[in-house]
Amino acid sequence: MKSIQQWTSIICIASIICIIIELMLPPGKMEKTMRMVLGIFMVCALISPIKNLKKLNFNISNITTEAIKDKFEFTNKINSQLTNLAEDNVRVLILSILKEKGISPKKVDIFMDTNEDNCISIIKSKIYVSKEEAELVNNIKSLIESKLKIETEVVLI
Repeated sequence: MKSIQQWTSIICIASIICIIIELMLPPGKMEKTMRMVLGIFMVCALISPIKNLKKLNFNISNITTEAIKDKFEFTNKINSQLTNLAEDNVRVLILSILKEKGISPKKVDIFMDTNEDNCISIIKSKIYVSKEEAELVNNIKSLIESKLKIETEVVLI
């Protein structure tokens, strides 16, 4: 990028010099000769970076590796956020179903996995309830399994 900046500044300076010299030229044969000299000068200014091409490094392997690494990290973060969002949505859904029945669990854990196609599958849910609600264990399990088709385990704490 620095070499392109230098090249454009050389062209700008050369063109300003050429314009100033052309404005001071007297008309006649001298003007035609000087225009030709100034044209050659501008062509040399345009061509000057070509001699520096040997110094340029076209090594894109580092850039490519870093870009792939950044893309991989970004994809992993997005997938993690999607998994967390799905887990939270399922948790809220379970809590709302239980709230309708007047049951307030202490904690709800959702166990999920992603397959090779990045599809999220819910393995099971674990619902923690107090020992006072021990008689509702079978009701909670059947309610969640029938409404959401999720294998459910109810734990008394």
